[in-house]
Amino acid sequence: MSFIARAWPPFMVATIVTFVYVVYMLFNLVPALEIATSGKAAPSKSAFDGIKVPSASQLWVIAGAFHALFAMLLVSFMRAAYTAPGSIPLGSRLWKNAEFGIRMADEEHVREMMDPKSGYTGAKLEAEREFLKSLPVVERKQKNGSFRYCSRCELYKPDRCHHCRICDACVLRMDHHCPWIANCVGFHNYKYFALLLLYAALSCLFIIVTMFPRMLRTFRPVLDTSSFVREDLPVVIAFVVCSFLFMALSAFFVFHMNLVMNSLSTIELREKKNSDNEFIQHRWRVAHMKFDRGSKYENFVHVFGSPWMWLIPIASDRLGTDGTYSDLGQASKTVENV
Repeated sequence: MSFIARAWPPFMVATIVTFVYVVYMLFNLVPALEIATSGKAAPSKSAFDGIKVPSASQLWVIAGAFHALFAMLLVSFMRAAYTAPGSIPLGSRLWKNAEFGIRMADEEHVREMMDPKSGYTGAKLEAEREFLKSLPVVERKQKNGSFRYCSRCELYKPDRCHHCRICDACVLRMDHHCPWIANCVGFHNYKYFALLLLYAALSCLFIIVTMFPRMLRTFRPVLDTSSFVREDLPVVIAFVVCSFLFMALSAFFVFHMNLVMNSLSTIELREKKNSDNEFIQHRWRVAHMKFDRGSKYENFVHVFGSPWMWLIPIASDRLGTDGTYSDLGQASKTVENV
């Protein structure tokens, strides 16, 4: 994909964010501050005529809260866009030569578990959780049960790894390629992407609520068309854009929180868990037993870290693996001993 094609969606995001920010400040917050600090009522023909303007101290609190949300939005966007999602370690013979060191008996046991007719479901499959975690690779090809191999990268694929044709690279724990950040969402930047959705939705909601009185004033009789186009139309556009984005972003955020708490990715949900093929579904349930941490809370903190860092766009301290999930057994023991 060309540079222009990849850069266009982030440029659109930057344009929309800049437009909404400028409109909110120039046509809502700054005029209200001027009226509040001057101690005078809004002029009769002003866009704020009839609006009860908060006090100056209240407006400064609103301005501070808005810019705090806006700053977290920008930081989350930058971290999601510029953090590498994770790639297969090139220097490891593990992925170059498939030197996984799996015993023949264990390999036969895995293949048996992958058979839907084997009866490995429910409690019987749950009992195999620690065994599956001890294996460097669990996922197998559907056709012949061999290890998954990327002919493009010429490397064997770790569990949950997929090749992105846009980035032309295998991505660890790939969720999807997001054109709006021109980056894949994967193991190392998934938290930043989720926080980006959260802070974008909260910023839109904040603007909708605090700009609503100003929005109502745009419905007053139009006495001067040029004044309406210059002062009111931008407010209407920004309000509508924020309303639409709030609904869309909130839905996406709830969707991804459901994925996080169930230790799922978008690819796994769409292509494996919801597959019409019984074999694919069963194979996913077996492999998922390795990644699922047993509870929604443990799955959540794995991605978001300790409670104090949940809302901060910094790396989780609970990942406990390099993203290949080949060391999951050792990592879980380390976490338990901390």
